[in-house]
Amino acid sequence: MHKHIVLDYLTLLALILERPFSSQQRNNLSAFKHNIKIINRFIEQEILRVEQSILCHNHCIELVDQLIEDGELLSSRILDYLEKISNLGRIHDNIDYEKIFQLANKLRPYPPKVTFPDVVNLIFALEIGAELLITIKVNKLQEFIKKNEDLLFQEYPDYRDLEIFDETSLVKWIKEYDPQKTETITVLTESNEEKEIPEGSTVLDFAYKIGPRLGNHCVQALVNNKSVSLDYVLEYGDKINIIIDKEFGQPKEEWLKFVYTKKAKHEIKKWFRRHNISQGKALIMNEFSNKYSLYGTIFQYVATTLMYKTPDGLYEDLGKGIIDIRKIKDTLRIYFKYYESLVSEENLELDNHIDNPIDGQKC
Repeated sequence: MHKHIVLDYLTLLALILERPFSSQQRNNLSAFKHNIKIINRFIEQEILRVEQSILCHNHCIELVDQLIEDGELLSSRILDYLEKISNLGRIHDNIDYEKIFQLANKLRPYPPKVTFPDVVNLIFALEIGAELLITIKVNKLQEFIKKNEDLLFQEYPDYRDLEIFDETSLVKWIKEYDPQKTETITVLTESNEEKEIPEGSTVLDFAYKIGPRLGNHCVQALVNNKSVSLDYVLEYGDKINIIIDKEFGQPKEEWLKFVYTKKAKHEIKKWFRRHNISQGKALIMNEFSNKYSLYGTIFQYVATTLMYKTPDGLYEDLGKGIIDIRKIKDTLRIYFKYYESLVSEENLELDNHIDNPIDGQKC
């Protein structure tokens, strides 16, 4: 079974140039070179598959250019270096990086020595569902994750599944890891393209492997031209045709009981979180119209008072039915009672709205 890994730019360059970029690597040069050879061998055997963010990829190119300018690398070999960077792993340029950047900024301030590119790379690994993150800042990133686990859980419920290593601890893991323990099988798409999936995968796992939209809108599947249920477990050589309904097809809670892969589970949970947030926002808008910003001072106060780190956490539980709209009204009463002198005259009208709600029911 392949393990998808994301590298920070210094580890990526270390693999390409086979030279150290941290004091720890320089202090034990022989161990470093040994480790790099082992990691490169696993990558060549495709036991480890490298996934690159476009940000990390570009950062590596800039650093190679700087090393050439400083005379540390031969300018005549620049094309070789650039080709190695591009060919080492898949480059993702179709990810919503604006979303990643916004979350990275929301997670500030960072611990000492943790930088914006480090956090972006971490979020990128979570976004694509990678299993391993390789960085020279293992301890610092783990400290950062522990500090922000609530916010990370809201966006990526499976964030704890991501394992973080430096090149030394990765090699220790490699020596313990037996890729034969987890087998893969080869199946075919409708157009006869071969795809490798973990043994035990269902047709729904296959759909999510192709892409989140295909999985989310999946309503039926044909295997070898025969209709099967979405929990049908695939076998070697099966030919799969996924049928979708973009208008009405959407994930169901029961899917989580039978999908096999982490990617499928991650995408289903992510869809439900966004769906519940949307439902919660709709309930708020229906109750209070457009008078109050969903991310303004008022609802930030409500979220904080009800022990949510962000308003989205509040809206998610409201959408799930875990919290009732009356609880939000009660909290708003407290807000306007104690902060009456600090809010505008427009906001004070909410008291009348709470006492005379749209549905005609008393709070």
